[in-house]
This record gives sequence, C-alpha cells and structure tokens, in this order.
Amino acid sequence: MTDLSFSSHSISRSAQRSIRERDIRMAVQYGYRHYEGTDVVCFLGNRWIPDWVDAKERARLNGTVVVLRDQTAITCFKNVEYHARLKKRPVRGRSQHRKWVLENLERPTDAAE
Repeated sequence: MTDLSFSSHSISRSAQRSIRERDIRMAVQYGYRHYEGTDVVCFLGNRWIPDWVDAKERARLNGTVVVLRDQTAITCFKNVEYHARLKKRPVRGRSQHRKWVLENLERPTDAAE
C-alpha cells in the first residue's frame, strides 16, 4: 500500500508506543479489517501475521491496531485482545438505522394533536 499517509497524531502516538511505519503498513495490508462508519480499523493478530515473519517480530507485531480514514492513519496502538472486543460489540448497520428512522417516523407526535 503506497498511498498511505499519516496524521501528526498517529506519528506521535506510534513514536510513544514503539510502532514503526513498517508495522503500520503491515497491519493495513495483512490485518483484519473492521468498518466503523467512515473509519476502518485494521487489527494485526497472530492469525493474520504472514508465516515468513520470524518469531521475535511476530511477538512484537501481535496486537497492532491502526485506525484509517480516507487512506490516512489517524491513530495506532497495541491491544492483543482487541479482536475479541470487536466481535462482541453490536453492529448497527444501515438497515438497522433505516428501521430505527422508519419506526420514529411512524410514531405520532404530541405536536400533531
């Protein structure tokens, strides 16, 4: 992925957390993607790290999370348990949002009386 850019926040946070630019690019390329609105969360766990990576590097990469918006890395952090957290969260997609809007439009309002 060559067109990836970095926000100033992601640069400072990656320096604080010892996450290299190469690690961020690897998380974006190989990691599990979860879509939250306009943001894309890329999680790089042991399952998604390629086999050619050695054991020491694999241990360091495990749990890298990168948040992207329009091909720009907004922030990055490390959390080994992040994938389990993503799977437990309820997802509110477009169809659920439309259903909620329609339910609220059908309700009579006090002002109509």
